[in-house]
Amino acid sequence: MDDLVIGVTKNVVTVGGREFVILPPTPRDMIATAQRMKELAQAQYRSPLDYVLTHSHLPPAALSLAVSEAIKLGSGKALKATADEVWEQYQTLEGVRWRVWFHASKTCPELTLEEVAALVPDGEHIRVVEALDAALSFKESDPNAPAPATGSAS
Repeated sequence: MDDLVIGVTKNVVTVGGREFVILPPTPRDMIATAQRMKELAQAQYRSPLDYVLTHSHLPPAALSLAVSEAIKLGSGKALKATADEVWEQYQTLEGVRWRVWFHASKTCPELTLEEVAALVPDGEHIRVVEALDAALSFKESDPNAPAPATGSAS
């Protein structure tokens, strides 16, 4: 196994050797996460004109026709991400990094997205999301147990 440490114990997720307490998600947390995943999915869409302009290598007549059609289509605001495209964002590198930051920052407010990006390298995000999802789904609670410590261990 490489130097990247990924694991989960109860509601503590370990990413890149740092431990973060992951609190059970509230309905507000779930809405915020769904909204961010929707934003990430929607960001993949560009206006038809922006798309055409990335194809400036086309012959002038074809480019002129494409620009004319793009203008007819309008801004592209009518293009909406599908439910599947939104769902896929939960597994993308950017989506995983945001989710780790969002949930870990509840108990470690000084955590930044940049720090999470360093802890979650490209290619390892699926392992990280599995650990995060396991921590988020941990539902067993003991009312007599002490509250979990906040912050992160370095």
